[in-house]
Amino acid sequence: MLNGRDEKRLGYTWDRQREPVMSDERLIDIETRLAYQDQTINELNEALANQQQSIMKLERLCASLSQRIASLNEALPGTGETDERPPHY
Repeated sequence: MLNGRDEKRLGYTWDRQREPVMSDERLIDIETRLAYQDQTINELNEALANQQQSIMKLERLCASLSQRIASLNEALPGTGETDERPPHY
């Protein structure tokens, strides 16, 4: 059971059946906090989605560059296995 100081701090009062009742001020405070949390969650979700799109774009770019480098290496003369040192070195 709450003492008088805790009741005041938490925003509770008591009804006739000695059940705790939340004050309007406390309820408004909780609703306000919930609204801000919802807004923050939506902003974080949007930021995460944007980051995921950026990561996917960079992965495609990296794969494309890797393929390009591989094709350039194949096109350059003297980059194949025939360009190895002779065994007498």
